[in-house]
Amino acid sequence: MNEISNHLPFSEQNIDIQNYTMNILALCSEFNLITNEKASEIQSELYSTFVETAEQYTSRASSTISQKRAQLIYSSILYQADAFLLNLNSTEKAVKMLLTVPMQDILKQGKEQILQLYSNSPKIFKRAYINRLNLPLYEYNYVCEKAFDDFFKNYSARFDARNICTSIDYPLLDLPAYSMKSQGVIFICEYYTKLGLENEFCNFFSKFEILHTLELYGKIYKCNYTDLLFNIAEVILNNFLVAAILKKVPFELKISVSDIESIENFYYNHTYEQINSDVTSVFSEYYEKLKNPKLIIYLRHYLPKFSKTLFNKIKSKNLQTFIAAE
Repeated sequence: MNEISNHLPFSEQNIDIQNYTMNILALCSEFNLITNEKASEIQSELYSTFVETAEQYTSRASSTISQKRAQLIYSSILYQADAFLLNLNSTEKAVKMLLTVPMQDILKQGKEQILQLYSNSPKIFKRAYINRLNLPLYEYNYVCEKAFDDFFKNYSARFDARNICTSIDYPLLDLPAYSMKSQGVIFICEYYTKLGLENEFCNFFSKFEILHTLELYGKIYKCNYTDLLFNIAEVILNNFLVAAILKKVPFELKISVSDIESIENFYYNHTYEQINSDVTSVFSEYYEKLKNPKLIIYLRHYLPKFSKTLFNKIKSKNLQTFIAAE
């Protein structure tokens, strides 16, 4: 059948977004949401587009390409479908599109979205770049100074669309780069959007304050902070939140050992829920000062994890291994 109810018979959590279109089609077949005829039609349109793209790759001068190149081209075609369907932000809508819209139309709109993202990516990168921090951290400097240029110069939306054509190791706030599920130009836009927000937050503090905090952070691991791979904004945000709990002056980062002891003693008998409530409350007092709603939402996602770590470190009287203190 080519109709779906308001609720899908499978969980969205079972769908691999790195293979979104094919996963949805497989699930639709498993639960009899798609006829064999429609599934064959979709496969035929995908193959037709593959043949056309392969001919473009060889400039129609050859009828053969390597197996690896064929895989990259076919993956790029599926990426076009993935880009369009993921942008719907609803698996139910994606299923409906697959069942009712010709695959050629989905691929066309997906390709247009990819090209639009590619066109917009320099603006996204620039917002991150203009607020970059002047710090001697190789991985951070690489993504600010070189990685994007490599991507923009070498990216191929037609023939290798899932490849970011660069190396990005610097982690985001509570998110290692390698654990991001997005690919290709979507990955680049998501990564630099988040990095831009992190740089914006860090610019509320002076370079001296940030450097001093990072130097203290390195001492937790008995090394120079430049030898560590970590997220700058996360270290700064941790100290900022503790300072906010202590009711220090706005945007303070300096935490002393006596401050650590005060936090541990005061919250030792508190539950995680109580600590998280206090953290959320003190953070909300900075909404007006932070100004950017997107930045507020981005930082707020980290609060539950911060509160959980804070709770665990307080219970073990080990907060100094979490917060950079002097």
